[in-house]
Amino acid sequence: MIYSRPFFIFLVVYLLMLFFAVAPVYQTDVINELRSNINAYGIWFHFLSIISFLIGAHAASFSYKYSSIQERFFVFRKRRFSILIYSYCFIGFFVVLWQISISISPRDYFNELISYIVLQQEKSELRAYFLRDRESGGLPGIIKMFSYLPLSALYMVLTYEFINKRMYCQKGDMLSTKAKKYLFIIFMAILARSMVTLDRVVLLSFFMLLLYYFIFSSNNNLKRLIFNSLKRPVFHFLAITIFISIYVITTIRQGKGVGKFFAEYSSLGLANLSILFEKPFDYTWGTESVFHVIYFPLEYFGLSHILPAFREADWILNPARYLTAYVYQDFGIFCSIFFILFGFLATLIYLKARYKSNPYVIVALFPLIIVIASSVVVPAFRGVDWWVSLFGGLVGIKLCFKRSGIRSGTLDSHN
Repeated sequence: MIYSRPFFIFLVVYLLMLFFAVAPVYQTDVINELRSNINAYGIWFHFLSIISFLIGAHAASFSYKYSSIQERFFVFRKRRFSILIYSYCFIGFFVVLWQISISISPRDYFNELISYIVLQQEKSELRAYFLRDRESGGLPGIIKMFSYLPLSALYMVLTYEFINKRMYCQKGDMLSTKAKKYLFIIFMAILARSMVTLDRVVLLSFFMLLLYYFIFSSNNNLKRLIFNSLKRPVFHFLAITIFISIYVITTIRQGKGVGKFFAEYSSLGLANLSILFEKPFDYTWGTESVFHVIYFPLEYFGLSHILPAFREADWILNPARYLTAYVYQDFGIFCSIFFILFGFLATLIYLKARYKSNPYVIVALFPLIIVIASSVVVPAFRGVDWWVSLFGGLVGIKLCFKRSGIRSGTLDSHN
């Protein structure tokens, strides 16, 4: 089905979460305690989220007016594009080093980081240096949020490649030689950022979006594409590097393997959703999900007190939840309406990106995929960093693409 790709991602991550949350795997005292708090209401609303998303996706697919790819012609500012890609990567990593250097010398920090990695020490406090807020002597959040700009660079490169390959029928590899160079720089910036900050999200986003790009750009040769990709050494190098990095980061931060960590987090999310059906709490009317980002500017300007105080439920272990729990806390039983709208919007953006080849819609598609994939943990759009990466990509595309009436077989490149 044409709307299946966004829904397929949502379905897979939600079913995987349910499996790790209730299946008799990775049994520990903590996980068993969390599972004992999962009730039938929580599981039922978990499935209701999937069904509601599907209804919205089907409605968007059914109502969408399909047409052939529109002929849009652009002047592409090649030099400006390169400058922005390199600048985004440099700024992202520079902000990380700046934040850390406020608390500890970079040399001491890296020595300590290497010792943790080599000795496989657990539960390091190194990440606290990066998370230190302004009140504790760290950088203001308005500066720290730019550490996500390498993701903006990734959105821009994949958008340009999709337009050049799909709309103008460029032949050859799925990625041009220039794009491979850009992606290598972006990958190194993201890998360095992830290892220094012990942050898995951006690294996983890179791998997931690159994989999604190949699927999104393919037509009927997906099996051949996957087969050819598996034969390439660069694919194995990329996958092994990322998964080893994820394993090391998870071991250092949580002191446990990736599978056990995901089982614990999945059980925690579903348990805290179940608690909402048993414990008293106040509905938060969007401030825990779709409007949560408003807390950032309000706190920055000292206006957070204007928001009402909501009574929290009696969470188990810690308040961490996932998308369904956040939305249920906001809207109660009407959370199904949110997921219908979410499915409708996700599918509409996907269809417009695929059939209209609008660069701005394509840029928006990639952070949307991150949101869908992260819906089983704390959703990405709750953080201001995700919004910065989205707007950084949109601004970059705006600066590098200009509508032109010139008919050409490729993007017209201007210096």
